[in-house]
Amino acid sequence: MVTFGRNNAAVTSNRVFVAALLVALVAATATAGSGLIQTHSRPILGSYLVELAPGDGINAQAIAEELARKHHVNIKTVWQDALQGFVIEAPEQAAIEISRDPRVSAVEQDASAEMACLQKSAGCADNSLPWQLDRIDQLSPFLDGQFASCPEAGKGVTIYVIDSGIRATHHDFYDSDQKSRVAEGVSFVNDGHGTDDCYSHGTYVASMAGGKDSGVAKAATLVPVRVGDCQGNATLTQVINAVNWVVQHHATPAVANISMVFSYSRSLDDAVTKLIGSGVVVTVAAGNNASDACAFSPASNPKVLTVGASDRDDNVASFSNLGSCVQLFAPGVGVGGAHFAQDGYWNCSPGWNGTSVAAPLVAGVAASLLSQYPTMSPGDVKAMVLAGATANALHMPKGYGSSPNRLLHTLLNDCADASCDTQTSPVSPANTTTPAPRRHSSGR
Repeated sequence: MVTFGRNNAAVTSNRVFVAALLVALVAATATAGSGLIQTHSRPILGSYLVELAPGDGINAQAIAEELARKHHVNIKTVWQDALQGFVIEAPEQAAIEISRDPRVSAVEQDASAEMACLQKSAGCADNSLPWQLDRIDQLSPFLDGQFASCPEAGKGVTIYVIDSGIRATHHDFYDSDQKSRVAEGVSFVNDGHGTDDCYSHGTYVASMAGGKDSGVAKAATLVPVRVGDCQGNATLTQVINAVNWVVQHHATPAVANISMVFSYSRSLDDAVTKLIGSGVVVTVAAGNNASDACAFSPASNPKVLTVGASDRDDNVASFSNLGSCVQLFAPGVGVGGAHFAQDGYWNCSPGWNGTSVAAPLVAGVAASLLSQYPTMSPGDVKAMVLAGATANALHMPKGYGSSPNRLLHTLLNDCADASCDTQTSPVSPANTTTPAPRRHSSGR
């Protein structure tokens, strides 16, 4: 179970909240036929994920039913697409016995995680330009109060937001005809809310990726894939269910954002690899432990775009995970976006903090590239995003290891000048002393 922490009256306004899902470290790692189960210190008792050994012609449903009869366990879910496997309700000994079956690659406990609530600002002006957009369209650290954007950025591209749902009626998701760009999705939460966001996280994340005022890909279609309930609870099983659904149903071209971080999960990493193999670009949060991102999933997956967080002074955020698995950084401290409960904004500092809101900015840039080059592969999109990032812009902390010094750049100035719009905002004199240089079509 994942817990998305909620703000309440007892939380003081100066408390810093982080934005990624955290699961305790794995206690053991299972290998095929070993009789071991990959465990977590916060397990969901009696729930196990069974991954089958890869191969052609595998019928996961038939194998699940056979093993369930043999070991007297209940099947909860069967996967055939993103992952060949199933989830069972079973005592530990039965799960161990199943792990010894030669057709079983690994068995893993379902996991419980906690995401602390993000800090929200109150009374922010709706018409102010979110600083995260101001920063990522320029090389200079001096904010100029403008965001050069292509109004068609992301058009024809679908962004799948695997999160707590989306408030589809928010005007940040409307197109020029005042119609919502939020398409029908799916919910893996059976609480009657469908794909509507009754928690907050998903709407905010979606607005970073594709909000017309607070996001990057302003013309993209957004699809909610809901895994978090109104209290922020979700499970590893639900997230893999979501990935499996996107593999089955995704449009082309497509991007998926997962602003959730579990401790290393072979099952989740394998499912995400299959999602990328199906043609979907995947962006993920690095996590907020101030530790090595390689210890977490799906951040450890080498095929995803794993994103750390930076602040408006180009410092790497103190909470951001680091290491070789982090491929670039994006604004993730005090960023403004769409409100889940009303059609308003938190657009000024302190805003929200976390790698959860940094990752969807990268998703928006990926979607913008795909709208220009719709046949690009996920690997090519990843390479272009990394090549176009602003090099050596960040103040890296001591002991940051092999984290690259790369700050996200929109690359949106590649559009013809005649087709570009400019979002503007009042700028303080202190931020207008040095004009920000603009990139050419090469991205440098």
